[in-house]
Amino acid sequence: MRIYGIEPAYSKNNVAVVCSSDDRYVTFLATMLASLLSHISAENNYDIVILEDGIFDKNKNIIKKINTKRNVSIRFVDMQEYLGDISENWNVHNREKWSKATYYRMLVPYILDKYEKAIYIDCDIINLCDIAEMYSIDVKDYLLGAVRLCGRVVIEQNDMFCRTYVYHKNFLPEVSQEEYFNAGVMLMNLRKFRNVYSEAQMLEFIAGQKYLLQDQDALNVLCAGQVKFIDAGWNWYPYTEKEFGNLSKLISDEYSAYYQQGYARPKNIHYTIQVKPWLEPFGEYTYAASLFWKYAIDLPFREYYIQKFQQFQKEKKNYESLSKRTWEEVRVCAAEGKLYLYGYGQRGKDFLQSHKDITIAGIIDQNPSKKQECTDIPFAELCRIGKNDGIVISPDSYSDIVAQLRDKGFNNLFSYRCLEKREYESWHPDTRDLADIEYAVSLFADERSKRLYLELIKKRQNVLYDRNIKYLDLYEGGTYFRDDFYHITDDEIYVDVGEEKELVVKKFREYTRGKYKEIIHYDGAMLQEVSLDERLQKTNATFIRIYENGIMSVLEGGKELIKNNKPKLAICVSCDYSDLWSVPIFLKKIVPDYNIYLAHHSPNFELTVLYADAAK
Repeated sequence: MRIYGIEPAYSKNNVAVVCSSDDRYVTFLATMLASLLSHISAENNYDIVILEDGIFDKNKNIIKKINTKRNVSIRFVDMQEYLGDISENWNVHNREKWSKATYYRMLVPYILDKYEKAIYIDCDIINLCDIAEMYSIDVKDYLLGAVRLCGRVVIEQNDMFCRTYVYHKNFLPEVSQEEYFNAGVMLMNLRKFRNVYSEAQMLEFIAGQKYLLQDQDALNVLCAGQVKFIDAGWNWYPYTEKEFGNLSKLISDEYSAYYQQGYARPKNIHYTIQVKPWLEPFGEYTYAASLFWKYAIDLPFREYYIQKFQQFQKEKKNYESLSKRTWEEVRVCAAEGKLYLYGYGQRGKDFLQSHKDITIAGIIDQNPSKKQECTDIPFAELCRIGKNDGIVISPDSYSDIVAQLRDKGFNNLFSYRCLEKREYESWHPDTRDLADIEYAVSLFADERSKRLYLELIKKRQNVLYDRNIKYLDLYEGGTYFRDDFYHITDDEIYVDVGEEKELVVKKFREYTRGKYKEIIHYDGAMLQEVSLDERLQKTNATFIRIYENGIMSVLEGGKELIKNNKPKLAICVSCDYSDLWSVPIFLKKIVPDYNIYLAHHSPNFELTVLYADAAK
């Protein structure tokens, strides 16, 4: 074990608090500490240790000056000095959102090797009470104390077949979603951690893990079955009254009472929401934003927050114009040989790989080192491009690039991020769609489906700045297999097409209690080569489930099978915005006897399922 040699700051009543940050997050670190120090008590001593990676000295001094209390110690631990080159190969999936510092919480037991326990707290938090109350919780029989993540409880108790559900089942099978915790606030039993896992084991685990939520997923795996779940108020999210009401309806009374604690008396506000208080201080989250600004406004970093606010407003304005651009317009520019790609980083390469049908006339990049990799047009030589030529901006952070290009007279701009958002999450009405949209309403078999259809059309027109849980009020259970939509027999020939095969097939077996004739599975790539009609020409399929991009092409390839067999259908119609009305119109045209229903099975946009049965 590396011995860092850090001793507790106080011999009595020592409340150890640890956080980690690099210089990118130092403003949020300062705001969190300002709130924490405003609630401390005279009878305790507060030992604050900051695991830092490259925080500038001037910012360290600002942090130290926040403390005016005699019973508070603030110290910095240089993590590069501690780790050396060990962290060079640590896997960080999204470097815009996370840094290596996110893993440092996993090393707290070994850095603070002379401590019995410590609170770990994230930077994007505002503290509302004396943190010593949390420190006093007894966790001697556990690895740590933490708060259940409400969203995972909702997903587990309702069998929501969203991406999180599928990921969790596949990659975190040892962790119940009802016992999955958020790692932003933890009371860590450091002694027990050291007894269970050596520092070498922890470093090896960090180096080898490839979890989606990095250290949080890793800690949930390492601590499975050894977590004490504490008052939900210690790690509370600023839900609105409506949002919390929708969540409460979807969980058991026991868990609803657990989260009611946090809602009634939050002790830490954790700003994990998409709408950040430093970006949008007004609107439905005004109260949560006011708590943040109460402490941020008097700090030397307030100018930083003002700049971020102004940048966000500019980005929002740019989005309002760029979000209206379409893939059709991109293809028109490409067909005329007048389309260019800005940026040859990972997102630019992703664009080229994912859209090989779109011909690019050239690639603009300000990095000279990439000249050998691509057809390069240096930014300084943009005069080679016509002012009306199209430019697709590949980086997700596009506001400054848009401003630079517009200053040079280029206005035919596209954002790859906005095009993706448009394709997968939002829809802007096109006059040619309106007649189909109105006609499709009449094709659903019940009023509930018709109302849901119209509500989905409305919701999907405005997505980027909304919370992920905005579809929660439309959610219902029973994904794919529904007694109220069709009757399952003991001799079903079930065909599963696309994603989530293992989980859905398992659910089908459970639903039928193992009584079925046959199960067949195809992925989308297989059906691009040979159609559903050709693959199943000798199979009397009775039930088909489809979750696949390009659903209409799959259905076209199975037209004769559907027309002749009239199988029960469960089709995800949220992969493309037009699926919502194109699929029911197509099905009613070839099988007029179909009774068509609609249900939504996710807290976000991603799982709306169309059900059809000709026998009902």
